[in-house]
Amino acid sequence: MGLLRRSTISLNVMDELRALVSAMRGALLWHKETGDHALPVPPGFKAPTFNPPDRPFAHDAPTPPASRDRQPQGPAPTAVPVLVRSPADRQAALEALRAEVGDCQRCPLSNTRSHIVFGHGPVDARVLFVLDAPAIEDDATGKPYGGEAGALLEKMIGAMGLGRTSVYLGHVVMCHPGVAAVEPEADSIAACRRFLLAQIELVSPEVIVTCGALPTRILLGTASGVRGLLGKWHTVSNRPVLVGYSPAYLVKNPDEKRKAWEILKMVMTRLERAPRKP
Repeated sequence: MGLLRRSTISLNVMDELRALVSAMRGALLWHKETGDHALPVPPGFKAPTFNPPDRPFAHDAPTPPASRDRQPQGPAPTAVPVLVRSPADRQAALEALRAEVGDCQRCPLSNTRSHIVFGHGPVDARVLFVLDAPAIEDDATGKPYGGEAGALLEKMIGAMGLGRTSVYLGHVVMCHPGVAAVEPEADSIAACRRFLLAQIELVSPEVIVTCGALPTRILLGTASGVRGLLGKWHTVSNRPVLVGYSPAYLVKNPDEKRKAWEILKMVMTRLERAPRKP
């Protein structure tokens, strides 16, 4: 009977070890795939508890009495908490970020706009598209990508099997520049860049797609032409970034749509390989 009990206990210990190893493997995969410092807690996982012994072990040395001559060693180090940010927490942070933008007057573009066009989409979106400056249609509604270019983008997203409500859209600047052909000034780009990066951190997408030359230069920090970067993977803040076409450019150059679709298929392949976000 005693042998049977010991065997059962051993099996239970092995099961717990296997569960612990599995949880650690899942946490490492999470960090590798998302670059997030927060690690997911597996459902039903309970941290093991250890009861202290009733008496010290024979080889434990007695605790020496406190000495007045002993130098203070500083505060004890505190453990770094493992933070798991829920979608609700991230949504609240996203709303707080929009409130911080307020009725922005940080650059001259505030004089040319009717509405601020903040990012739009679910906080748990798997794909985040970084877009050019808002068009006049966006300025009228305060929502990203209306008009003909927006309709084309919606078709492209639908062809990917995602739907517009399952992706996040963010502009490099949040205000319409007044003249469509004019690129925003450096101070306007700098004023909006930190808000764009904050949205990327909160959404934590599995894939980022830069749509056109300006979003690519701003996000990748490159001054080179976008043509040689199209369809190539890059990394920003431990997240994969793919350089794609601007929908506004594709409206004017429909012959490039086939190339744009090949790039979007690369995103689809990447998403099929990656585990879905919790």
